[in-house]
Amino acid sequence: MTTNYHHGVRAFDKTTAVPVIRVGESGEIGIIGTAPEADNDKWPLNVPVAIVGDITKAESLGGAGTLPIALKTIWKQYSQTSGKIVVVRVEEIADPDQQKSAVIGDVTQKTGVHAFRSANTLVGIEPDLLIAPGFANATADGVANAVVNELVSVANRLRSFVFFDGPNTSAADAVLARENYGSDRAMMVDNYISEWDTASDGEVQLPGSILAAAMQSKMDLERGFWWPASNKPALVNGTARVVDFRSNDSGCEANFLNSHDITTIIRDDGFRLWGTHTLDSEKLLGGTIVGRRVADKTYDALERGLMAYIDVPTSIQALKDIAATAEEFLRSMVRQGALISFQFELPLELNSARQMADGKLVYRLKFVEAASIREIQLWGYRTPDLYEEFLTRAAAVSSSSAVAA
Repeated sequence: MTTNYHHGVRAFDKTTAVPVIRVGESGEIGIIGTAPEADNDKWPLNVPVAIVGDITKAESLGGAGTLPIALKTIWKQYSQTSGKIVVVRVEEIADPDQQKSAVIGDVTQKTGVHAFRSANTLVGIEPDLLIAPGFANATADGVANAVVNELVSVANRLRSFVFFDGPNTSAADAVLARENYGSDRAMMVDNYISEWDTASDGEVQLPGSILAAAMQSKMDLERGFWWPASNKPALVNGTARVVDFRSNDSGCEANFLNSHDITTIIRDDGFRLWGTHTLDSEKLLGGTIVGRRVADKTYDALERGLMAYIDVPTSIQALKDIAATAEEFLRSMVRQGALISFQFELPLELNSARQMADGKLVYRLKFVEAASIREIQLWGYRTPDLYEEFLTRAAAVSSSSAVAA
């Protein structure tokens, strides 16, 4: 005998939300450094702390160390929208090797740069632009900086991007230093900036990676993550090393640095970041920050958005729904200007009946980002034949006639 007997009509509302894929937030900076005068209760060591919408929170860091002035410099770049910053404070240590170890931290204990991996859990922000100003410096001695490499390892896990600094000595040294790195999740910035430090009442030199992260964050918030920070006016007082720049001179120092995938800071109607390249010599994603970040944001969004279809029974309708959901998101990326074009398909050669019986589907996504325009050439030709038109007009203007009364 059934226990669910019913005689009549019943209505059940089975309305469900259609999965919508959206790109998560971007332009969130993760910065690690020192602040020995900080309030320990508000800024515990090796614990991510968020600054959201109000830089006055940084006052409790005090004035000493690498963090206070770096945060002020970052915040100064924002205009329309305030950014989100995840701050990791490490102990200030006199011994340089011990200091480096404190910044690198421990992968199992999630200290140092590995504290960024806890940021989403602890403060609800997963930084996608990582910097360690003053500690992530490339040198021309043939040895890679351990802090840079550790930051890149964290960036690989978080799908983040790393800005670090060159030697700030000469273009030749910067090129030598660049040879120690090959990640498409990293950008090297060579020259430092000059800022006024109210704590010491004087001009100080600061790593250019601070400016690069701040400007990229500003672009993310105001225009979109597919906009590079290059060639946008920045609020800095000067540069520690003047880098020669002339737009029409491919051999000038700025273009020489760019040709070796090194970003620099130039003076041209104000100070500007100049360069978009990552340090990937194979240039699999175009070799630019745009290609790398568009790929990251696309994959992140698709992974999150298509989770709604996990453990749904296989059916033709389910396959149609997966494709429709993904394609609508990708079309929105084209409409916004992040992608030029895409193809999304379920190819027969990548799938089999046995695979499908095991609940596994393999889709293929082809796409290309809206790459930044790097060069505009103007080809001029002196053409004396154009005088023919001029002579015709000149004759018409100079001719005269008289009519008898």
